[in-house]
Amino acid sequence: MSQTGANEPSRADPRPGTDQGTAGFATPGPQQGWSQQSVPEAYRPTNAMAIAAIICTFVCAPAGLVLGIIAKNQIKATGEGGEGLATAAIIVSSILLALSIIFVIVFVAIFAVAVSHSSGNSGGFGPGAVLSARGVLGR
Repeated sequence: MSQTGANEPSRADPRPGTDQGTAGFATPGPQQGWSQQSVPEAYRPTNAMAIAAIICTFVCAPAGLVLGIIAKNQIKATGEGGEGLATAAIIVSSILLALSIIFVIVFVAIFAVAVSHSSGNSGGFGPGAVLSARGVLGR
């Protein structure tokens, strides 16, 4: 003789957050923290100078550096967004500017060495080299 409902949990569950009509399954209570009407942090527009700085960094590094510094100062004064863009523009343009200066110094040094060696006419590619090649070839 079996009793109906003997294997079912009791309808009066003493745990908080449970509903008596759900056969022992907890129903969600009110959510903590977020509500449907709460809005995250207020929207801050991105500084236009910071956007221009990051773009100009890859076109003309000195211009990107100057615009990045100006944008950083504007952001401090106005509270706009884009501080990361301005910082990235300053860092990347500084690196590109330093690499450009190193490249120019190395290029000038190589050019100076090449000119000093060719002026001694020690088998370089000057006008004498063309005449000596004609003599060797018999033309």
